[in-house]
Amino acid sequence: IKRALEHLRSQTRHYAVVELVGRPYLVTRNDIVILSRANDLRVGDTLRLDRIREVGSQDYTLKGSPLLDPSYCSVQATVIEHPSSSQITITKFKKRKNYHRRYLFKHRHTLLRISAINLS
Repeated sequence: IKRALEHLRSQTRHYAVVELVGRPYLVTRNDIVILSRANDLRVGDTLRLDRIREVGSQDYTLKGSPLLDPSYCSVQATVIEHPSSSQITITKFKKRKNYHRRYLFKHRHTLLRISAINLS
C-alpha cells in the first residue's frame, strides 16, 4: 500500500469516492456536494471525511474493501451554505369525497465544498 500511495502522490489531480450520510459521492478538489440539511453543522465549519471507499488519479487507483483505512487518506470539506429549494406544491385528494388538501414544501439542503484530498 505504501508503494501505491507513492504512485498516487506523484500524480497531480486526485479523486475520491466518499461515503456521506450512507451514499457514495465521487469528489475532486473544489467540488460542491449537495446533501440533505444537516442541522448540527454551521456555515464555515470544516469537516474531515474519513469514510473513503476509493481514492485515485488518472493512472492509479486504491480501493478499500469496503472502506480505506483513515490513516492512508482523508478529505477536507467546508460548509458553505444552507439553502432552500424552490417551493413545491403537494396536492392530495380523494375522488367523490370532497377531500382536497394542498401542502407547500421547501426542501432544505447543506452545501459542502471539498477543499483538499490528503494522502498520507
